Amino acid sequence: METWAIVTVSKKGVQRALEAADLCKRKINFHIYTLEKYHTNGVTKVGDDLKGIVRDVYKSYKTILFIMASGIVVRMISPHIQSKLKDPAILVMDDKGQFVISLLSGHIGGGNEDAKLLSQIIKATPIITTSSDVNGKMAVDTFAMKHKLSIVDYTRAKEITAMILNEESIALINEDKIFIHRDLVCDNVVLVQDYDELVNYDGVIIISQKDEIQLDIPFVQLMSKNLIFGIGCRKDTSADAIVDFICAILKELNISIHAISTLSTVDVKKNEKGLLKAKERLGLDLEIISRSEIAKHEDKFKQSSFVKKTIGVGNVSEPCGYISSHGGTCLLSRRANAGITLSLWKKNEEALNE
Repeated sequence: METWAIVTVSKKGVQRALEAADLCKRKINFHIYTLEKYHTNGVTKVGDDLKGIVRDVYKSYKTILFIMASGIVVRMISPHIQSKLKDPAILVMDDKGQFVISLLSGHIGGGNEDAKLLSQIIKATPIITTSSDVNGKMAVDTFAMKHKLSIVDYTRAKEITAMILNEESIALINEDKIFIHRDLVCDNVVLVQDYDELVNYDGVIIISQKDEIQLDIPFVQLMSKNLIFGIGCRKDTSADAIVDFICAILKELNISIHAISTLSTVDVKKNEKGLLKAKERLGLDLEIISRSEIAKHEDKFKQSSFVKKTIGVGNVSEPCGYISSHGGTCLLSRRANAGITLSLWKKNEEALNE
């Protein structure tokens, strides 16, 4: 169950917040914040500084509902706005609970969906102003979010969305063979099978993990971030060496770094400085696998007697990748260079969805 923040600065607002919390208790958990003079049971008092409340909740919640005038909200949140990738969904509701406005992060932040959900529960009217929604068209960022895809270039995503809104003909190429929800694809976006067909279109959306795509028409690339590197390395291996090896492998396979989600390694490497720096530089998560867990799967892979004697398991990169991908598909078996071992795995989506 999601947890939202509610911020309000009036007696009526607090009453409306408590009513909404009660109505939504099966689907949404609310933390209600108000000024000290309006404090009551079930509400957190935070002094008399609205700016301070907004500063604290803005960075702590995925969705924030303000029960007050929208002008006040605009002035309060403006110093904290960063980008659509980072900002929370901001909703605004009047103190009678008649209207719920999706004010900020309507697509990627989920504000539009949140406004509709809340309105349905409390019987209010959702106010959605994003052009793609009101015109029944497809926005690239919404399509990506619904399909759990990352967007390589947001400027290109805006360009293609504008073309869709202007009724231009857009092709959709699904190289990654993901399941596509057809109800999210509007009538001027057409699924095509071959790049040769693009001569008939004004632009294209490409779902692909390739690193290099060059076309003569406007395009945006979306991709599943579902690949994992299993990695082992000698003590004191530098971040430069790790990053260089990873990038060399990706270039060889023509796979984008944007498709990689995680580096997975053995517990004895959890404080390896070079590895920690490398994952930060590449913007990846680091998953630590215990040797006891590796031991359950190491017989599936070729083992090194030296590694076995040193750390107690005979292979690191392959079992770590296998475990982190939930028994996924191996795209690259163990590859070694300068004391670093890598294997590349695609997550088992069916196992993740069970």
